[in-house]
Amino acid sequence: AQQVCQMSLNDVTFITFQINGNGGRWVLQKLARVNLEPGCYDLELKFIKPGMQIDYMELEKWDK
Repeated sequence: AQQVCQMSLNDVTFITFQINGNGGRWVLQKLARVNLEPGCYDLELKFIKPGMQIDYMELEKWDK
């Protein structure tokens, strides 16, 4: 079954990611690059369909 999740910053959706039935195996996805100004941001995950579980998420600084 397909599972869908949206990620938003300050209530603006900037990426939607999905997986299909994976038998419980870990899935690694590199999803997006976002340029942010210094400051505080509200990061939210919206699970569109129940069933997806996110155990780990890594955010890293990207220098041009």
